[in-house]
Amino acid sequence: MTKRGFGIAAATLSSLIAPLATAAEATGYSTFWVNDTPGSDGFEALRLAAEATTSIRLGVGVIPIDRRPASEIVQAIGQKGLPVDRLLVGVGAGGELYGSLDNVRSAVQTIREQSGAPVAIGALGPKMVSLAAREADAVLLNWLTPRQARLSARDVRAEQGEGHHCEVIAYVRVALPGGFEQLSGEGDRYASFPAYARHFARMQAQPLDTSAYGTKAEIQNGLAAFDREVDETVVRAVAEREALDAYMGILTSAKPPSAK
Repeated sequence: MTKRGFGIAAATLSSLIAPLATAAEATGYSTFWVNDTPGSDGFEALRLAAEATTSIRLGVGVIPIDRRPASEIVQAIGQKGLPVDRLLVGVGAGGELYGSLDNVRSAVQTIREQSGAPVAIGALGPKMVSLAAREADAVLLNWLTPRQARLSARDVRAEQGEGHHCEVIAYVRVALPGGFEQLSGEGDRYASFPAYARHFARMQAQPLDTSAYGTKAEIQNGLAAFDREVDETVVRAVAEREALDAYMGILTSAKPPSAK
């Protein structure tokens, strides 16, 4: 059965991170994710999560290497004392237009060799998906429809080398009815970026087509469509307000089907 992770933005109030990580672990989520954003530190957020948990995997994704090079990522892992046996480091090209494939490949090798942590590549286009299949421990897919998840997963599994397994992970924005305005706004913001605009155009889809929102039943049905296609579906919570109960509502509504 496909695993489910629970994800928040690194900019989420620091006081919420430990209780959410603890709740995710207790509820049966496989990974606690933070997505590194400008002005916030994904590794500091994971430090707080690591201190509050014992077994759940800790993911950060994705860190643009044009903003934070591999050497700084390795340094941050050590400085924060993160448990590499539970860590998955996601990296992406960011705003690089030229040489991005080679630069991401080099970053993956540096981080893996110098920190000992497995590395995921954030991929939108087919070339980056192909690179992840061949070079990374995981591919992190974002803002995609279940159909595109199926196609990307098929490509990854066809291209990964003999003896090499690349985990296929899909970030899915999830909101309860009260958070629809925030979800819609986040989708519009991403669609304004050229790389994502091209991504949505390739899929012939709108941002909301890539999300799961509404009642608990609607969220579970939406996530199930991804569960069938990938190895892990990440519930990227979009809350109506920065409060523990708002995030906990999403966490419990989207919990893995296998959870008690």
